Amino acid sequence: MIPQMKNQFSYPFKSHFLNIDGVRYHYIDEGDAHLQPILLLHGNPTWGFFYRNLINDLRSKYRVIVPDHVGMGLSDKPHSYPYRLENHIHNVKMLVETLNIPSLHLVVHDWGGLVGMGYAVDNNEKIQRMVILNTAAFYLPKLPFYLKVLRNTIVGNILVLWLNLFLLGTLKWGVINPASISEETKAGYLHPYQTIKERIGILKFLQDIPFESNHPSRSVLVNIDNNLHKLKDHPTLVLWGNKDPVFKEKDFLSEWKNRFPSAQVHSYNAGHLVLEEVYPQVLEKILSFLS
Repeated sequence: MIPQMKNQFSYPFKSHFLNIDGVRYHYIDEGDAHLQPILLLHGNPTWGFFYRNLINDLRSKYRVIVPDHVGMGLSDKPHSYPYRLENHIHNVKMLVETLNIPSLHLVVHDWGGLVGMGYAVDNNEKIQRMVILNTAAFYLPKLPFYLKVLRNTIVGNILVLWLNLFLLGTLKWGVINPASISEETKAGYLHPYQTIKERIGILKFLQDIPFESNHPSRSVLVNIDNNLHKLKDHPTLVLWGNKDPVFKEKDFLSEWKNRFPSAQVHSYNAGHLVLEEVYPQVLEKILSFLS
């Protein structure tokens, strides 16, 4: 459980840790163990805090499991770690196997989409229902140029590591109205990333975006894309902030519709952090869909 800090925020859930190859992998496990599990996977540069309200509202009916990717949130942030898509998928697999979960619902956002779908295409018999929030699990050459600058240049590294600009920028431009992110909420997002060393995962996730055809994670992403068809008949709910500056509706949402033509799709006047701006509407859809 995260205590009240000097910059106060609420994340009132008990912390659990799984040791994976000597690295502590943090996760939340709320709700009765006999309830249907639901796995929520966050993106970059957030952490499990992104799902705090959803955890609270789902845990009476579901077993809610929310890990922090290695390098993010309350998980370890080693500098000598591969930080590749395949490693993050492996960690999710280890968590599910360790908790002995036979089946689950899946909720994904941002990088959680690649990680979650990477797990799901190889374990589709375990997946019951899927909720997709502003993410991708396929390669499109439509991502903003500034992401390349942040990941591959000295200036970009300074902005990400020293100034924490990627996270601060996400909190400002990831919503239509920055006022929708309160100081308490901002403190929650910033909490695990106070120092340069604690921001290593943010940079490593940026560097793992497989822009280049020979990028180490490109083949993993291509394999995920080639196998998404295994999931197209699973009940799927897509909830999309249509003002996302990265995962733009006309490009990425259209691709999800093509791949999952039977999915329920709802678009909102919101940015990338869709749970921060239209949470009541999103919650209503999720509860109805899961039930």
